[in-house]
Amino acid sequence: MHLEILKNFIKNNYKYSDFNDLEFLEELRKVLVFSLGTSDYLKQLKTADLRLEEASAIYWTKTRTISLDPIEIERIIKHKEEKSGIKFPEYFKSYFYYELIFHECIHTLQFKQYFKSENNIHSTLIEDSYEVSNGNFRLERDREFKSNIILDYIANRFYNINHQFFPIEKEADVKSAMLTREIYKSFIQDEDLLNFLNLNYLKTIFYGYVSDFKLTSPTKQFYSLIKRGDKFKKLEYKSLDFNDRIALGLPITIFEVYNHIFNIMPSEDRKVLSIKMGKNNFIFKQK
Repeated sequence: MHLEILKNFIKNNYKYSDFNDLEFLEELRKVLVFSLGTSDYLKQLKTADLRLEEASAIYWTKTRTISLDPIEIERIIKHKEEKSGIKFPEYFKSYFYYELIFHECIHTLQFKQYFKSENNIHSTLIEDSYEVSNGNFRLERDREFKSNIILDYIANRFYNINHQFFPIEKEADVKSAMLTREIYKSFIQDEDLLNFLNLNYLKTIFYGYVSDFKLTSPTKQFYSLIKRGDKFKKLEYKSLDFNDRIALGLPITIFEVYNHIFNIMPSEDRKVLSIKMGKNNFIFKQK
């Protein structure tokens, strides 16, 4: 990957990014393809009305296109403003577009990885995610799996309800949040915006790690939902570092949670940050 080229492109364009401009989108696509190594897996970046898909951004595997819905994204930005109590300046709104684009770019890389015959935990989680999303809930490998219209409907509904637990979605959420925060914190000067970057990042990466006021794992819940806890137990993840585990929704410890927060939050912000487990998520509040 050549991330410095991507970082420089965004640093030079974040104030002027026009995601409705086809020429700009094509220039951005070329930078993404070169920087992330998506090769033939990202052929177009465009805007579209995604209301029927109930999405703000989608990667279409058949056409290898990332579609953005500016109207829905603007609604998300407004919701973020209301939740955070911050009126985002126009130049900062590009942050939300890039985070969504990076999320879909991770999906292009996963789709590329799906066709490789590698035997590692990353490939296993990608393959299992795709298989379940296609209706192969039991992950049957010993015979050819056949889908049908009814099963497709059930699988699509299952995915929409539980998508946050799918390893491919967790990886896309975490890696896009990590990359966008890393880029924007390098040139944003406003303290309120920097604080928002950190809190938004923490909420994203730790999402799915709490259930019934207890620490859990999104990927563990994924295999539990399809009643394949036996397969989760066979995953060899303990040698992976914190960043690799959290990107794949694998188990982490409460010590690692607080240690990571301590490492990324400025000392003055740590003093006024309240952290506790809610029923199904961590709750972060500024005192």
